[in-house]
Amino acid sequence: MALTVTSKRKNTSEEGSVNNLAQRRYSVTFEVDQTDFGPLATGVAVVIAAQAINVPDRGDVYSYDGFTDTDAFCQSLRWYRPLPETDFKRWHVVADYGPIEHSDPGVLTEPNPLLWPVIYDIDFIEEQVPLEKAKIVESLSHVGRAAGSEGPIINSCGVEFTEGILKTIYYPILIALKNYATLDEIVALNLAYQGTMNNGTYFGASARKAKYLSTASGGRQQISGQVFYPGTTRIWFKQLTWDRLVLNNGWTHFEKSGGNYILDVQRGNGPAQFRNRVHDDPQKLSSDPNADPTELCSEPLNLRLDGTLQNANETALYLTYRDLNEVNYTGIGIGG
Repeated sequence: MALTVTSKRKNTSEEGSVNNLAQRRYSVTFEVDQTDFGPLATGVAVVIAAQAINVPDRGDVYSYDGFTDTDAFCQSLRWYRPLPETDFKRWHVVADYGPIEHSDPGVLTEPNPLLWPVIYDIDFIEEQVPLEKAKIVESLSHVGRAAGSEGPIINSCGVEFTEGILKTIYYPILIALKNYATLDEIVALNLAYQGTMNNGTYFGASARKAKYLSTASGGRQQISGQVFYPGTTRIWFKQLTWDRLVLNNGWTHFEKSGGNYILDVQRGNGPAQFRNRVHDDPQKLSSDPNADPTELCSEPLNLRLDGTLQNANETALYLTYRDLNEVNYTGIGIGG
């Protein structure tokens, strides 16, 4: 025998609430009676049958007595038999309504979650980076460093410290929550933008200052019959660009004679590489490929752009590298 039921909205106090974010919650009770003469049906079977009449499905919008709250959705259904001894085929079904997680309260007028506006937030990430330059308080005029001047971190002999000094920087992370119809869209975003940076202005940041981190799924959800996946995208911003600066130093160098490179005849006449070695005159570091190993330098030395050794009083140079691809970030669908 087929299961048949009747269902009506029960006249109760229908307690509700609103929090400090203007998010509202409601509770609505339905009285459902099993009307067939078959055996006692399970509660879940009775609820499913009643949903064909007036009991809501999970994710339905709150809409009663001429009022619709597009910020409140049926979050859960619970049921029980109020009179299990005397009226064992009667059930009370309680529908609890409230906002979905991470929704923007008070502004939703669109029932389709795929058309809801993106919700933005900011977090921060901490990173320790080398402190390359700073203003010195004391005067080191004997090594050419005046009090209050900015430059490398040096000791009173004008030499940079062996162990570098680090500073902590807090970078802003843009967090954007957007709904997607399928997981494939979220996977496609990660594949398309991992290892990239912006090639133009993005959220006020100029080119190469924003780096895509990831888009994570918040799990399958359903509202008003529409299945969707909330995706959280994170983008890391820097004041400087994402270019990588690498100190231009090494254990070998090129040498020139008469303005021309000394060539390595045995290796195709390319510039010959010389091992760095200690020289009597620290302002004129030179080398000999056959030098006594005891005279070889114990650390890499700074180079000029042409590969020759810098003098001790020259400012260290950094080479710029870009390991991230520059792409148009408008395709992410976050921001203008």
